[in-house]
Amino acid sequence: MERCTVEELCRFANISRSYLYRIFIRNIGVSPIRYVMDIKISRSCYLLANTKMSIGEVAYAMGYSDPLYYSRVFKSIMGVTPTEFRSVSAEEKNSAAPE
Repeated sequence: MERCTVEELCRFANISRSYLYRIFIRNIGVSPIRYVMDIKISRSCYLLANTKMSIGEVAYAMGYSDPLYYSRVFKSIMGVTPTEFRSVSAEEKNSAAPE
């Protein structure tokens, strides 16, 4: 994913940072930064569950330059580490597979 800052988004939309924040809180219920993080973590969950990409590769694919920071963000949102998430996803797939 391409890195996009709130400032770039504001410049693109021709609105102030505080106005963008108010719009997000009123309509979505979270800040612009949290919204982007949630999307990135959601997409990374798909990659972790459905590909053999390493945690570092997933982190870089989601625009994080530091896999350790990505893991901290992931855990703060999902409640488990990316590795734990991948293990649980694999177990769920195996238990759901017909015998």
